[in-house]
Amino acid sequence: MTWVLIIIIISITFIGDNAGNQAMHNWVKKHKGIPKYCEHCKRTDKGAYHWANIDHKYKRNLDDYIRLCVSCHNKYDYKFNGCRHHHKITRQINISKNNKSGFNGVCYDKSRNKWIAHLTVRNISYRKRLETKEEAIKTRKKFEQCNSINYK
Repeated sequence: MTWVLIIIIISITFIGDNAGNQAMHNWVKKHKGIPKYCEHCKRTDKGAYHWANIDHKYKRNLDDYIRLCVSCHNKYDYKFNGCRHHHKITRQINISKNNKSGFNGVCYDKSRNKWIAHLTVRNISYRKRLETKEEAIKTRKKFEQCNSINYK
């Protein structure tokens, strides 16, 4: 009875390369330890350091992770994807009756004749002006995807 239970627990907890970002970061931390400096800015006096995935594919390859301070990690992710992508957030959003685009985070700037895609997450704003409404909607969805936000 105990043997079967152990096998079930192992098979449930070991996901391999299909593990999520947080699971992969925990796996790297287990094997490489807690990072104590930033390989980019070379500082050791910052409060927190992360293991950042170099190619953003999150495979079980210890050589594919570098030590970065939080600031450099955020800049690195932004440079790679055009946005940050951490932590899953789920929110219930109702479209305002004043919304002319029919899509949250997309509006029209009359003074510039451009559509704007925007999103604010944890006091960080993402904003881009685009020519068409469709481009703005696609960009807004990319902002949400990069920040792992699910709007219901």
